Amino acid sequence: MGGFERYIEEVRKFEHSLMFKKKFEDFVELIKLFGGSGIQSWAIESRLKISGAFVRALVKYARRKGHLICSNKTGYFYGIPEQAQETIHHMTERVSSILYTVKCMEEKIEKYIPEFIVNYNI
Repeated sequence: MGGFERYIEEVRKFEHSLMFKKKFEDFVELIKLFGGSGIQSWAIESRLKISGAFVRALVKYARRKGHLICSNKTGYFYGIPEQAQETIHHMTERVSSILYTVKCMEEKIEKYIPEFIVNYNI
C-alpha cells in the first residue's frame, strides 16, 4: 500500500472496533465539555482509563473524520476554524522538521557505507 491508502485502512479498522467506538464517543464528549480551555493528555488518560498512545490515536482519528480537534500548551480542545488553522500550521512545522531529520539521517547512511569500509579495512 502506498500513499494514503494505509492510513485510510487504519481508519476503517478503528471503525470496526466496538471498544474504539465507545472510547471515541467518550473522548469527543470530554473534549467538547472542556470547550476552548483545553484538557491535557494525562487528564484524558485518567478519565477514560486509556494510554497516551490511545489518546493520540483518538485525536488522529477525530481529525481524520473532520473534527476540529486543536491543541496548544493548554492541551486538546474542540476549536473553531481559526484555531484549527493554528494547529494545522504547528503540525506542518512538525512535518517539515521530521522530513529534515530524515534527510540528515539518509545523508549519514549514504556516507556510512564508505566510512565503514575504510575504518574496518573491508
